[in-house]
Amino acid sequence: MKSVPLPARFCPAGHFGYPVTVVHDACASRDLEFNGVTVPAHLAHAAFMAALGFAYARMQSTDEYLGSAAKAA
Repeated sequence: MKSVPLPARFCPAGHFGYPVTVVHDACASRDLEFNGVTVPAHLAHAAFMAALGFAYARMQSTDEYLGSAAKAA
């Protein structure tokens, strides 16, 4: 569940200049509700990932992340 924990940690890290990578397909969400509107989990996930990717983090899939880690080793 990343609805609050990830943004609460990544945003300050990004503000302090730390490089942040989010492995987007290793995160999960759930249906969320706001003002009487239910947002399905897949759309909540996409919205959070889009916001994090826009402002704070490099977004990678698991395969991309593992591939870059293998190249660095």
